[in-house]
Amino acid sequence: MNKKKFKSQLILHIVLLLSCIVSIYPTFWTFIASLKKDSEIFANSWKLPKVPVFSNYIVAWTEADLQSAFINSVYVSFCTVILVIIVSLLSSYIISMVKNRITKIVYVVFLVSIMIPPDVMFVSMYLQLRNYNLINNFWGIILPSVAMGIPTSVFILVNFINGIPRSLIDSAIIDGCEKFHILLKIISPLTKAAIGSVAVFQFTGIWNSYMLPLVILRKDSLMLLPQRLSRFIGQYTIQYSQLFAGIMITFFPVVIFFVMFQKSFFQGTTMGAVKE
Repeated sequence: MNKKKFKSQLILHIVLLLSCIVSIYPTFWTFIASLKKDSEIFANSWKLPKVPVFSNYIVAWTEADLQSAFINSVYVSFCTVILVIIVSLLSSYIISMVKNRITKIVYVVFLVSIMIPPDVMFVSMYLQLRNYNLINNFWGIILPSVAMGIPTSVFILVNFINGIPRSLIDSAIIDGCEKFHILLKIISPLTKAAIGSVAVFQFTGIWNSYMLPLVILRKDSLMLLPQRLSRFIGQYTIQYSQLFAGIMITFFPVVIFFVMFQKSFFQGTTMGAVKE
């Protein structure tokens, strides 16, 4: 039995190691390529750079005006994440605490909304945003992103809130605690892990969003980071070294954000999934 267990564990670890390599290697290759000249990339894309060219990052930051795009992406991402958390937490609290036919129907609508691909709604979304004069406006990105992010967030938070002992909430009600204070002082602190998970999901999604900003934001001064990277792609030439450097600049904030909330992310995606 010990030999069989050892073999199964060895196979499992080999599979996990290979999965990690497959996942990490594209990022590692992009980072290495960002430190090369275009000629080195074309000569042999697999070799390490002879002399790292860190100036690629400076050129990418200045030539593509990534500074303004970075600020725009930070503003749009944080506004979206904050609004999604507020609306989703309020909705999840009502759905979990008030058990009636209406809340059940609302919850089912949220679940069905998760299954609808966002691309299907682009035409109708664009027409509505145009009617409300939200084209070339950051809120033309924020509001649709919030609407598309709420269903998944509600699904995560409802399962998490349902895992909170009802006796704890009943005790607060008996002590005279109002519903809003229950949400603020009991539910919110206990759902920090789920909120962190929601924040990671939503931040990653809006930070890497390309199609929606491409359709809504046409002014150069309003472009987000993924749109600005297209500056390195010309009609006849592509500046690969600067493009890869720009990709890494776009990638680093997502990694930093995930590292900050990784503990909450893993707790939020597992706790509340099953009932004991």
